[in-house]
Amino acid sequence: MVSKKAQKARVKAARSRPDRVPALLRHFLTRQMLRKTEIIQAFELAFAGVVLGEGMNLRRTEVASSCGEQPFDFSDPEANVVDDWRAIPLRELNRAHMAYLDAAGWRYYLPAMAIALLDDYEDDQYGPSEMRIIGTLMSLDIQESLGSHEYFYSTLTLAQKCAIALYLQHLPSWVELNISDVRLRKRALKNYWVQFLVEV
Repeated sequence: MVSKKAQKARVKAARSRPDRVPALLRHFLTRQMLRKTEIIQAFELAFAGVVLGEGMNLRRTEVASSCGEQPFDFSDPEANVVDDWRAIPLRELNRAHMAYLDAAGWRYYLPAMAIALLDDYEDDQYGPSEMRIIGTLMSLDIQESLGSHEYFYSTLTLAQKCAIALYLQHLPSWVELNISDVRLRKRALKNYWVQFLVEV
């Protein structure tokens, strides 16, 4: 959990660098309510130009989770959407094993995962999207990751952190979460992301 002293220091730093956050995103931070289309716009602004690069591909997380038993098909075009996270098909996102992503892979796939959750949330532990949903929310909870994801968060820009904070803050307005996901969202916001809900 981030200390109050650390939170104040980060808020002060954020306010001293307003140019690092697009004007529209700064406007969203002042709003009490956001439409779903606006949070998508926030992600698109904040994560514009983010590519996978040398990061871990979703198909490789399948290989890792199956201890190498699941073959990786490089020839599948859907597996090679590595320079535009907005174009990744939902069925490809459903392959995700978020716990196996490295920092670069997590940063690339996260906005697509978060937006997909808005339109495809299933409260079904056996549904095809369950691993994606759980993995997305758990990856945003610094307590759930036992602090290991703090390095992942450090790779984000201030604008990206603000977009994620807005997403977590307003998520219940768009999606009826189950009780465990409600708790996970609240804890993630409280333990880390709330510090970025400031007018920068």
